[in-house]
Amino acid sequence: MFLGIILALSSGIALGSITSFAALSYQHGVEPLGLIALRGLIAAVIMLAVCVVQKESMVLKKGGVKYALMIGTALSMVGFGYMSSVAYITPGLAVAILFLFPIVVLAIDSLRLRKMPPAATITGFGIALVGIVSCVGIGGPLHPVGIL
Repeated sequence: MFLGIILALSSGIALGSITSFAALSYQHGVEPLGLIALRGLIAAVIMLAVCVVQKESMVLKKGGVKYALMIGTALSMVGFGYMSSVAYITPGLAVAILFLFPIVVLAIDSLRLRKMPPAATITGFGIALVGIVSCVGIGGPLHPVGIL
């Protein structure tokens, strides 16, 4: 349990610092694509080391390759969009927009199921949205490329 808590805390700290570090990198001449490529390389090296230390196989089962490629593509798109956004908008606004995804999932599921979510769920999402905006702020330039 302790290891799980440490892993969750470290991933939260890392996720929370990514946007600010990306913005600083861009101020020092780093391009978004270069940053994303370096991030992917570092992740690959770390995961290789974890697999070696834990003696885990890196071979995917036949049925899992398609899904691993889909997940990898989706995560790459998220990373590229998120990291690139702070070249155009403030890190706070980028975080606020990124964390709208649960609301998007809720809306899509509601449309797919043709059923409104319970009032408590909608209220909870509203409170969460206000909390995110209050914590990170949304001031700064609203460049369309950074928002899309």
